[in-house]
Amino acid sequence: MNFYSVRDLRTDSKSMWADLSGGDEVVLTNNGKPSALIIDIPEGVKHWHGAQKDSWFQHLTTHVA
Repeated sequence: MNFYSVRDLRTDSKSMWADLSGGDEVVLTNNGKPSALIIDIPEGVKHWHGAQKDSWFQHLTTHVA
């Protein structure tokens, strides 16, 4: 698992995408606190995602061509 700050995402996003394509999980932090877990799910793999009913959840999808 690799940790990247929001600043790293702005200045060195290429490293983050390289880690994801290598099968690693990435935790995105903001002010030193975890704010997102970013994973690579290969096409066609069934998966589940969600949140507790008293919390929020945001799902973002990207496709790399």
